[in-house]
Parts: sequence; structure tokens; C-alpha cells
Amino acid sequence: MSFGPPAERLSDERTILAVGLAHMAKKDPHGIHPDSWTELKQHFSERELVELCYIIGHYNGMQMVNILLDTDVP
Repeated sequence: MSFGPPAERLSDERTILAVGLAHMAKKDPHGIHPDSWTELKQHFSERELVELCYIIGHYNGMQMVNILLDTDVP
């Protein structure tokens, strides 16, 4: 479901932090700095952070399978 064209920039702090976590997890999941976790915990509950980590891991895994199988995903 789409709610229109994407915004030029992200303005919601929680969205910015969630996207940042996704980038850090993709780059080096073992290298997320404790300060990053501290900032995330100021905006998300522990349950929300667990859910974010699971969904980020899920989509990263799906992308890896698509790459391995050379799947043409529209």
C-alpha cells in the first residue's frame, strides 16, 4: 500500500533512527556502537527494538536469498 510519492527527506525522528539502525545492521551487525543503542532506547521501547531488529534481519535475509538465486524482483 502506498500513501503517495516518497518524501524528499525523512522528518520523523523515530523513522530516521530506524533507518539508521537498518543501515548499521547491514554494514556490520556486530559493530553497532553502544551510544547508538542508548539513543535508540530513548525513542523506542525494548519490545519495539526487538521487533525492529527482527524485521531488519528478515528483510536483509530475503534480499540475500534474492541475490544468491539471482531472482528478478520487480
